[in-house]
Amino acid sequence: MPRSRDPLCARGLDRSGGSFSAMGPCGMRQNLVTRLRRRGRANPMAAHDRLPPRARVWVTQAALPWSAASVSRIWARALRETGSEEAAIARLDLAEARMLARDGVVADLHRMTKEEGLAARVF
Repeated sequence: MPRSRDPLCARGLDRSGGSFSAMGPCGMRQNLVTRLRRRGRANPMAAHDRLPPRARVWVTQAALPWSAASVSRIWARALRETGSEEAAIARLDLAEARMLARDGVVADLHRMTKEEGLAARVF
């Protein structure tokens, strides 16, 4: 639903000075009224599309769901430090291995699917 450009609507106020209900006429979800600025959130698909091609391929093959922001941060740092895309892929693999190690169940499941070739049936 498109957002209204009405300045009162952006502040969560209606024309009578009261506040809107949970879903106001502006089409924005509001569970509280505040004068603080909202944190803008970009389109996650657009952020994914801005990733370098090799990083996008890595995300599609990853065992865990990764945000484009996390992948981009790891990728940029690895490129800055090494200048190599292969090193950036290795750094992403290392980060994922560390996350998998935190959760032994997921790590075991991932290891079993790779060893037995059951990835298509399990996931």
